[in-house]
Amino acid sequence: MAIVVGAYALVLVLGILSAAYWIIGAGIRASRGLNAAANRGGRFPPGPPSWPIIGHLHLLLKLPHRRLAKLSKQYGPIMGLRLGSKRAVVVSSPALARDILVTQDKIFANRPVLGLHSSLFYGSENSIVFGNSGPQWRKLRKICTMEFLNAKRQQELEHVRRHEVAALLLRIRKAGAAAPIPVRTYVADMAANIINRLLQSQAVSLSSACGNDMSLQELVQVMEHEVFPMIGDVIPWLKCLDVMKKLRMKHLHQKLDSILDAAIDQRKQLMQTSTHPTELPHDFLQALLSKEVSHTTLSQESLTNQEIKGVLTDMLAGAIHSSSVSVEWAMVELLRNPRCMQKLKHEIDSMVSKGAQVTDADLFNLSYLKNVVKEVMRLHPIAPLAGPRITYEESKVGHFNIPSNTQVYINVWAIGRDPKVWDMETCFYPERFEACDVDVKGQHFELLPFGSGRRICPGMNLGLSIVEVTIASLVANFQWELPEGQTCETIDLAEKSTIVLSKATPLIALAKLPL
Repeated sequence: MAIVVGAYALVLVLGILSAAYWIIGAGIRASRGLNAAANRGGRFPPGPPSWPIIGHLHLLLKLPHRRLAKLSKQYGPIMGLRLGSKRAVVVSSPALARDILVTQDKIFANRPVLGLHSSLFYGSENSIVFGNSGPQWRKLRKICTMEFLNAKRQQELEHVRRHEVAALLLRIRKAGAAAPIPVRTYVADMAANIINRLLQSQAVSLSSACGNDMSLQELVQVMEHEVFPMIGDVIPWLKCLDVMKKLRMKHLHQKLDSILDAAIDQRKQLMQTSTHPTELPHDFLQALLSKEVSHTTLSQESLTNQEIKGVLTDMLAGAIHSSSVSVEWAMVELLRNPRCMQKLKHEIDSMVSKGAQVTDADLFNLSYLKNVVKEVMRLHPIAPLAGPRITYEESKVGHFNIPSNTQVYINVWAIGRDPKVWDMETCFYPERFEACDVDVKGQHFELLPFGSGRRICPGMNLGLSIVEVTIASLVANFQWELPEGQTCETIDLAEKSTIVLSKATPLIALAKLPL
């Protein structure tokens, strides 16, 4: 019996060793083939040594923007990588970023197709964020811009944002000066209410109405942790290892779907019972449903149910936590730099009447506030590695050949801290923008928090307005202090990278009423 067991064990060990040998051999052969293909028509950008099978995937596991920025100092501003069986390049200079985002924008305008697009969301073809640049993408972006993100629409709905900022200030006052508050949580609640009201005229999510155990804001926050490529996206023959991740994504998608279905069904019932168009809310959901495909109407701007939910998801995911994370980083830097806090407070007090609420109109006169926001976005960009792109044909960037089907990443974080571009690159110094006209709107490639070119963030102006008004309101209405035991020097700046680059430990601060 022992002999039989030993024989079985020997066979099992030999089988495992054979499988490992085959897998490693296949990975090496794939790597050699990939490198040969990359260099077949020109020189591929240099990069660090890669591991068998996984290539450079290990570099993307934790705070990849920092690791890649460090490597770029050794291998140059354009660096070649191998992500499993996929080629990739990382760009870390303004000049090369301009070449990719503007000069050759058409070649680099597409997104890589990932499994999460269909497992977690509604497919890349129904998304502005993940979709390829083509007729379908242009249709969705045009509808979104015309119906939701244009300047006129934002001006019409400014009262919504003013109301929610006022509610935030009231909530902080009720918390009392003796109770430190989690800044990001408070601002995220406000941002979620703003976006919900702009989208569907309701500040409270419909999670309870459809039986979900979490709010829409909480669901979006959980989903952020899943927005990473699966193993099968980069090593197709290992896609079997994605089973559990796909199950988690499917579960989250069902929760999201039930929330959106409830909102859509509720609005359709209202549309059926209303007797006059003026009785219907004038919001983004109504605009989308007015374009829904029916048996009687079909035009170039018609939308399917999946397209409607895909666009709504883009707006929700792109707005709720990006605004709150930016405001939190701003408050962190202002608390670390009391001189900047006092200078900003003095500007607001001199430009805004005492007791009056900060409005969009006031922002034109608050130049130091704008400089503070620029400096925050330079040091703490929300998307440190701008959304990945993929080439649809061979191109040349700098002196290097970039084959077709190569993923491209712009290291916005590295560019924002490049000592060749910025003096005192690691210091928070808003005054640096007083002597230059650099802005964040995609025209200056040393500062790209929203990207540039045709894929620049469509919600940039709305996001900036929310962030600037919120920061100004918090600084104007409260005297901010750190809890006992913390000082300016001891504030933790550690980062946590999900879909947005947030502070690892949330900022807790005291908001005292000014004397």
